[in-house]
Amino acid sequence: MYTLTCRECGGSLRRSKRSLFDRVRYLEAYRCHDCGTRYHVSIASRISLSRFAKCPKCRYQDIRPMKRIDKVDSMRRGVFNFAHKILGGQLYHCWFCRLQFYDFRPLRKEKNQAQAESWNKNQPKTDRAARRVG
Repeated sequence: MYTLTCRECGGSLRRSKRSLFDRVRYLEAYRCHDCGTRYHVSIASRISLSRFAKCPKCRYQDIRPMKRIDKVDSMRRGVFNFAHKILGGQLYHCWFCRLQFYDFRPLRKEKNQAQAESWNKNQPKTDRAARRVG
């Protein structure tokens, strides 16, 4: 596990209590253990405006589409996930954190996968038995 460090003195940061106003504005608040400087994590820094679908928990983009809900892995709860489900979003599964969720955005195609698909389209179709040697 990693520790957060203060930009001013290099000391370790600890979670601190937020006021009601801070709870509306910020997701997290930290205070330096040595110098007392406060740091905030804003809500805007966590909102993802990506073109491609990614896991809402770990932000991993190597996710897989699913046809039906898996009873073993957990399902993401929340207003946005429910809205995506009702409005016809695709069901995805993150194998890294084992979370299922709905999203409208398409999957990100890897550069190598896209190159391989374009290469396969340009190749002439041949019989596999004709390619065997021996």
